[in-house]
Amino acid sequence: MNIKKFGKTVRKRREELCLSTTDLSELIDVTSDYICMIERGARRPSLLMYFKICDALKTYDGELLWNQFSHMEKVSDERTTVIIGEISMNEARAAYKVASAILNSKDKK
Repeated sequence: MNIKKFGKTVRKRREELCLSTTDLSELIDVTSDYICMIERGARRPSLLMYFKICDALKTYDGELLWNQFSHMEKVSDERTTVIIGEISMNEARAAYKVASAILNSKDKK
């Protein structure tokens, strides 16, 4: 993922929705500093955070941000490690639906 380009894409979409970094951070339960680091390209989000950002920015199938994953790379956080490569938009939509279902089930608990 080109994290600088990803950050610019996040900032552009956030501004289109008239959200501040604080607004976005509250929607996904992180600090506004974390959002700023992502937007500057200083921080790479985990796959789970990527999906939370997509959801908060109303990009329900991840189309706005998914194209940032342009080559094979390892994306990990303390709970999961996933290998992402060049995949079709249908596969991206399927992955988004699975991640959304997981996030929604955690929210209900």
